[in-house]
Amino acid sequence: MRGFASELHWTPSFEMHNSFGVSGVDDHLVVEHGLENSAIISFLKSPRRVVDLDPIQLRSLLAISFNNLVEWHIFVSETEVRYINNLTEPYFDRIFVLTRSSTDCASVQQFDKLTTFEFASQRHFRSIQACDDVLIKIISHWKRLLKADYRTLSNEDISAIFNSIIFVRACEDQARMQGELPPRLLLRTLEAQLEGNISIVNCISSALAECGINVPTNVLDMERLSRLPSVDRLTAQLLFVDFYRPSFSAYDFNFALMSKHALSRIYERYVALLEFDEDEQLSFISQLPSERGVPNQGLFIRLFSSPVSSLDSCETTLRPKRFVN
Repeated sequence: MRGFASELHWTPSFEMHNSFGVSGVDDHLVVEHGLENSAIISFLKSPRRVVDLDPIQLRSLLAISFNNLVEWHIFVSETEVRYINNLTEPYFDRIFVLTRSSTDCASVQQFDKLTTFEFASQRHFRSIQACDDVLIKIISHWKRLLKADYRTLSNEDISAIFNSIIFVRACEDQARMQGELPPRLLLRTLEAQLEGNISIVNCISSALAECGINVPTNVLDMERLSRLPSVDRLTAQLLFVDFYRPSFSAYDFNFALMSKHALSRIYERYVALLEFDEDEQLSFISQLPSERGVPNQGLFIRLFSSPVSSLDSCETTLRPKRFVN
C-alpha cells in the first residue's frame, strides 16, 4: 500500500485495516501531498469493483474520511479508480478505467488536475458540514439547552457530561471495529433504567461495562457525575442520539477514527462562558443563554489526553494539516 502510494508521489501517513461493514474493502491509507492536500485511499480486493458499492456501503466508507477531516476519498480496484468529495451534495464523483499503462489515474498529478481545475471550474460547492463543524454545533446546542433546563449545572458539570459521552463513544467505536458490539450502546442503556428520569452516571457506567472497560477515574470525574441531577428520558435520548449522528449530519460520528485535531477545534467553544440576560427573570418563557468566548489557552481538556488509542497527540501549527493521528 505504501509502495503503491509512494510510486504515485503521495506521502503515506497512516494505515487502517478494517472492512467498516463492507466486504472486500479491508485496507485504507491516509496520504498527503503538500501542506493542505490529503486524501484517503481505500483498496478494493479483486474481483470487487468500485461500481459494486451500493449507496449505503459507499456512505459507510466515506465516513472514514469524514471523521478524519479529509474531504477527498479515492477508491482503487483492479480495473477502476474513483474520486469522491465527501462534502459535496450530490457527490463530486469521477471514475477512471484503468489499463496497464494508466495506473497514474490515482497519482498526485491526477489529483491536482481534478481538484484544481475540474472541481473548481465546475463550481462545486461543499454543502455538507465537516465533522468538526458538526461536533462544535452539537456541543454548543446542548450546552445552552442543559444550562437553560437545569440552572444548577455549572460549566464544569456540563463539561463532565460531554467528557464522559465522548469517552464512551470512543471506547464503543473502538470495540465495535475490533469485534461484535450492539449498535448505539448509550441508547441501549436507557432501556435498562426504570421509568422516570435518567441518571447520566448510570448510563456511562453501564456502557463502559458493555465495552469491557473499568471506569477510568483519572479521566472521568465520576464523583461529579454522580452528584448531577437526573434528566428526563427524552432529553437523555436526544442528547445521546446527537453524539451518534445528528439529524443535520451526512455521516455517523466514529470517535475511534476522529483525530485529536478535530477535537481540538471545539476547545474554545467547549469552555465558552454561558451568560443569561439580566432581565430574563421577568419573562414567563425560559430563554437560552448566550455564549461568550474565552481566549484559547492552547490546552486540551483532560479527556483529550486520555489513553484511548484514537486520541493521540497531534501536530499544532498556524494552519495545521488534517490527518489521522
